[in-house]
Amino acid sequence: TTNSRSGPGAAELLKEPTTKPATTKPATTKPAESASFSLAYVRVQGSSTIKDAGTCYTGTLNFGVGVDSTKAGASFSYQWVFDGDVIESGQDRLPSGSRSDYLSSKRLIDPPDGPHTVTYRITSPVSRSESLSFTMCPTS
Repeated sequence: TTNSRSGPGAAELLKEPTTKPATTKPATTKPAESASFSLAYVRVQGSSTIKDAGTCYTGTLNFGVGVDSTKAGASFSYQWVFDGDVIESGQDRLPSGSRSDYLSSKRLIDPPDGPHTVTYRITSPVSRSESLSFTMCPTS
């Protein structure tokens, strides 16, 4: 004897499934977003002199920058660029409880007399840069 299904149950097996509205719950955690950064200012850190033509600097110096972020403790990659040449690069992180910090270049330089430009660049996770032009005092 052969077993065959018949009756109301067999017809229901052949029917198209009914579509029910999705009952998914919204995610309880947000996906991780990378921090956004802004640079407030770049400063020369060294001895300055006020002359008739304005402020100029003497001797060795380094640079500082104000960094702000949308996330406390955010990490980033950076470069210090002096007159078009990268003089320092690396990775840094804001303090764990803070979304801003004042950072200084590690390298001291002794620029020649005349005008110069220093730029601080964040290279990752976003690209930002801030520049400052300054003058070294004549030494003669």
